[in-house]
Order: sequence, then structure tokens, then C-alpha cells
Amino acid sequence: MNEDFKKMLSSKDKWVRALYMLLFLIIFMIARCIVYVIIAIQFLMTLFTNKAHHKTLDFSEHLNTYIRQILMFLTYNSDEKPYPFGQWPGEKNGK
Repeated sequence: MNEDFKKMLSSKDKWVRALYMLLFLIIFMIARCIVYVIIAIQFLMTLFTNKAHHKTLDFSEHLNTYIRQILMFLTYNSDEKPYPFGQWPGEKNGK
């Protein structure tokens, strides 16, 4: 095997990132399920009250941003790790 290829395969940073990617892929699948629940809640709220639930709207906006951050990390568009290794979307510094 080529020595450069061996170095690439044994790069600790790449394997650590792979573990983070696996973790965030699992979190992404859970977040998708939460989105389905939010969709159902908002539909039922608008069906029975004629308006959306504002706290759920706020949470879903942050969740959508979080999902985008996860996808950016998984697709190598970003090296910044999302929450819980970074800040939750919408959270201010120091909170």
C-alpha cells in the first residue's frame, strides 16, 4: 500500500469526525421525527383554534436552523459542530 494512502487512512482527525458524523446522523433522524410531531401539533392547533401555537413556532424555527447546521456539518460544508458541542440556535452567548 502507498505510504500516503496509509497516512490518510490512519488519520485520527478523520476518524474522530466520522464518529461525530455518526452521532449527528442519529440526532438528525430524531429531529426529523420531532418535526413530524410539530407538523401534527400545528395542524391540529390551526384546525381547532384557527391560529398556530406561538411557542411551537419559535421552537420549530430554532429546530429548523439546527437541522440545517447538522446537514452542513454532515456534508462537509461546515467544520463547526452543532449543539451540544456548539450553541443551540437562537441562544445568546453566556446563557
